[in-house]
Amino acid sequence: MKKGFKKGLLLFVIATFLTASSAYAYHDGCEYQKHEKCDKFERLSDELGLTDEQKTRLDKQKEVFKEKNIAFMDKIYAKNKELKAELEKPEIDRESVNNIIDDIQKLTGEKLRNRVDNILAMKNILTQEQFEKLQQKMEKKRHGHKRRRR
Repeated sequence: MKKGFKKGLLLFVIATFLTASSAYAYHDGCEYQKHEKCDKFERLSDELGLTDEQKTRLDKQKEVFKEKNIAFMDKIYAKNKELKAELEKPEIDRESVNNIIDDIQKLTGEKLRNRVDNILAMKNILTQEQFEKLQQKMEKKRHGHKRRRR
């Protein structure tokens, strides 16, 4: 009897945990932790007057950009680690170091190209008026926050 009770209790606890975590995972179609960002996107969407189709297309574009950007960041990080390891060797192979630097420059250029492609894709999705409003909002945001220099 006790074994059955313990198993039942354990299953209940696991089921409760799984149900609760999935309930908190999304809030109105947005990830719970990013709920504030979703509110900002909804406000911006309303201010720009985006259609449902535009919202969907922008969401897809954002995901494509994000995936590519993360891949570039991972590759750049790996190359920087490789460069550090090469520079820490007692005997430095200058050609190898230069090749790694060339790879980092190439990846950084591809990452920048990805960013520009994202902006151009957004420009194709939005109307001219919507894009101009977005630019004005971004300008205000940039000037409103002072960035620290590294």
